[in-house]
Amino acid sequence: MDRELIEMLKRFIEDNSRIPDLQFDPNMQPKLPVDPYSDDYEEKKRTAHYLLLVASIDERYVVGVADNARKLMVRLCNHFGDEMFEITDDAAIRKVFYRVSSDIPLGIKGK
Repeated sequence: MDRELIEMLKRFIEDNSRIPDLQFDPNMQPKLPVDPYSDDYEEKKRTAHYLLLVASIDERYVVGVADNARKLMVRLCNHFGDEMFEITDDAAIRKVFYRVSSDIPLGIKGK
């Protein structure tokens, strides 16, 4: 690998390693429905499932900005509880989607 590229990558990592990931900030509202710092195996599985669900949300067309994905998922988890991680029919989510997201500015205007 090119020495200059290695130095650039090193600087990038050093500069950004001090920036916390806001998605996992325990002081940020709304509180996450999972504990990403847990050592419990079941909680780690739940967290992985939660993160996959968040990643599946189309930021551009559904939530507009990444922080809204967190808000939407927290609200869906509050509504469905642990059943949220077992839903396989999108119609179940569609039924409550607009109610739990009515005050979140969603997606691209006009879409």
